[in-house]
Amino acid sequence: MSLIFRYGLNTFVSLVIIFVAFQNKSFVIFSIKFYVIAFIILSIVFFIILKGELAHGYLFAFYIRRFIIHPLFVLLLLPAFYYKQLTLREII
Repeated sequence: MSLIFRYGLNTFVSLVIIFVAFQNKSFVIFSIKFYVIAFIILSIVFFIILKGELAHGYLFAFYIRRFIIHPLFVLLLLPAFYYKQLTLREII
């Protein structure tokens, strides 16, 4: 439950940052979809690794957990949305 809470809190803060930075609801809607899909994939992989025997060590599970509990996706989405905003201005 703590992983879900941390991911939800980080998602909320990241969505607020994206909305404040760009004032574009379509960016926020895309981010919500991205975060939901990422959570589903990452949590499935994380729990499969934990259920297994961890034959390859704990490092892979550690990095998957880090993606879940730290706001790393906002560091990817902000430059992507900035670039998208620049290309939209060039078209207009």
